[in-house]
Amino acid sequence: MNVKHNIKNKILYYFNNSLDKGTFYIIIWLTLALTFIVTIASIILIISNASQGLSFFDNLILLAGKTLEYEQTDSNSLTYEFINFVIFLTGLFVSATLIGAITTGLSDKLDSIRQSKSLIIEENHTIILGWSNHVISIVNELILANESEAKCIIVILGRMPKSDMLATIQENCQINKKVKIICREGDRRFKRDLEQLSLNTAKNIIINQYSHETKDVSKSLLAILNRANRKKERYHIVTSVSQKEDAQLCKVIGRDEVEIIEPDDFLARLEAQTTRQPGLPIIYEDFFNFDGDEIYFKSEKSLFGKTFGECISSYNSTSIIGLSTNDKVLLNPSFDRVYKKGEELIGIAEDDSTFIYDKVIQKKQIFNNINKKRDKALPEKFLFLGFNHNTNKILENLGDYVPSGSICNLYSNVKNLKKIKKFKKLTVNYFYTESINRKFLEKLKFNDINNVTIQSTFDETEENDFDEIDTQTLSILINLRDLRKIKNENFKIVCELFDTNNHDLIQNDEVDDFILSEKIISSVLAQIAENKKLADVFRELFVPEGSEIYLKPITNYVNVNKKINFYELVETAKLKNEIAIGYRLERYSKVSATKINNKLANFGIILNPYKNDYVDFSKEDSIIVLSDN
Repeated sequence: MNVKHNIKNKILYYFNNSLDKGTFYIIIWLTLALTFIVTIASIILIISNASQGLSFFDNLILLAGKTLEYEQTDSNSLTYEFINFVIFLTGLFVSATLIGAITTGLSDKLDSIRQSKSLIIEENHTIILGWSNHVISIVNELILANESEAKCIIVILGRMPKSDMLATIQENCQINKKVKIICREGDRRFKRDLEQLSLNTAKNIIINQYSHETKDVSKSLLAILNRANRKKERYHIVTSVSQKEDAQLCKVIGRDEVEIIEPDDFLARLEAQTTRQPGLPIIYEDFFNFDGDEIYFKSEKSLFGKTFGECISSYNSTSIIGLSTNDKVLLNPSFDRVYKKGEELIGIAEDDSTFIYDKVIQKKQIFNNINKKRDKALPEKFLFLGFNHNTNKILENLGDYVPSGSICNLYSNVKNLKKIKKFKKLTVNYFYTESINRKFLEKLKFNDINNVTIQSTFDETEENDFDEIDTQTLSILINLRDLRKIKNENFKIVCELFDTNNHDLIQNDEVDDFILSEKIISSVLAQIAENKKLADVFRELFVPEGSEIYLKPITNYVNVNKKINFYELVETAKLKNEIAIGYRLERYSKVSATKINNKLANFGIILNPYKNDYVDFSKEDSIIVLSDN
């Protein structure tokens, strides 16, 4: 049906549309309105004979000049005085409106500049797609990773105002002169927003997960990889995806251009190992961040044809842990395996500049009373307090590592808990409790418990206040510490926290071990972004079939009645098919940071010590080894 609009509505429609076009059109309309009014006034003066002998054009010019200034005249004509006053009021109104329009236009333009969507002209930069609390940790790790570089450029695309992102980063990150942070407001799923980031010249791309929202990661990958003007070379993309199905889809889309971390699986394996061995989080934090020793890859021509065992003994300032071949990573391979051309040594070093071949260090005499037999694994008993979506995964991984006959008692306030999977080596007993409070904890028996793990209790399908969840977790931890002291018990505590800031609240002289979920995943993403090959190393560390990191009694390796240099420990560990990568001194286990032999020790843990340094060990100390058992 045809609808006819009257002239008035059409004029109003086109007038409103022109005003929507901006300040320029507003100025035009004000100018036309003022010209029209002055013209009509001039005509009235001429017709009424109140023009004082002036021509139409003279009156026009005179009245136009009076739009900004009211001047009383000597005219006896009331008409002339009235028009003079009306023109002044009109001019005043138009001037005020004009100033307001110009001011608003300039303000909008400045806001547009602040929220700039212009093309970023950068090269060799890191792009972070998506804003969340994790970004702060990622940025801090990237800054540390590029300390030795001339510059560090980080570009962030997020669905929040540019100014807010920059303010948050400046407040929480250590920005120096070499660091350049560029933020853009936009959606990582849209090609038009991605085009401004110079994807083709970027060093790497990190797709940051929004909490448990992982569906849009696949859309981001499609938007990056299916652009018409994408580069021919492969992108280096790193992301974390919680859901298995989403992770599989992302692998299909990204293929060899994307490295995917499944945070729940990753943390489940990490926590399973940590639950058995308190002290591991400190070691892994060192591996996973850039503030300390890191994992490097290097090809050493001088060692081609040598056995892997000989390669281990050829570095004073680096701990060799494996080999990187064309298609896979080998951690703790056979010591008889020959190191070949085209392969790389994998080592733990302070920096790539300290990964230096020292030729074979002269062997020291090894103690004769070394126990060459494998340590007998005894059944272990665990206590789990709390339950969340990842607890079953942790138990499943724990069941792969523990000796036969091990037991885990699990207490939580989750009703109607689904049947927990049975394991060959691990028996899990579930007990319902209304709340895990002081009264409940006092009734527990800890005398045969090796380790206590505090799980944050929450439902991932619902909205959760993670600060409140951390508060509940901290309450359990504080009470456990107090009971441990009162009852003179010896169990260790592993505590899972969401907010990194809460770590400082509970770090005191009673050191325990913690799983800092946010920080660890962020650090891993940053590490893999800087070196893609690290993804295979991290995976290998957390599969039950391979070698893992263990803290073992020093007395199982050497006699501690005299000072021992670390080279002797390395050679002794090799007799057990293990690689010694550090040690823990019990006397420093409650000290957060101290210097030992010019190396920084966290809670007594020294990674990658210089092999020619001598250490005075006690029987309570531990050796840190890479071992398959």
